[in-house]
Amino acid sequence: MYNKNLGVNFLRTWEFELKFNRDPKIWSFKQLHDLYIRAKERADKRRKEFSEFIDNIISELDPNDKGYYQVYFDREGKTSMYSIRKDEHFAWAYSKDSVTFSKDVVARREEKIDFLLKCCVVNITS
Repeated sequence: MYNKNLGVNFLRTWEFELKFNRDPKIWSFKQLHDLYIRAKERADKRRKEFSEFIDNIISELDPNDKGYYQVYFDREGKTSMYSIRKDEHFAWAYSKDSVTFSKDVVARREEKIDFLLKCCVVNITS
């Protein structure tokens, strides 16, 4: 039996028309191949840019005690952190986490100062 998503375009055109308010496109193999080639080129370009960005981070920073490279950034008032590490079986792996501070204004100020001093001291001494 066909997978529901696979069969939408050519087995159940009424479902496609209901969902998208238009007739499904009829694609030739050449058009599908061209679409695949363009998508692959875009993906390769993005992967290359991402890889160069990671290489730049690795060359600029020193790893912490666990071998993680930590990068902090602030976007729209929210502080986030990327942890980048070398995976045993693959290339580089990363995770993203939010840096949260206390709800109390005075405590939050102290936490932010301590956080900044800790980051700066680590970066200055390394």
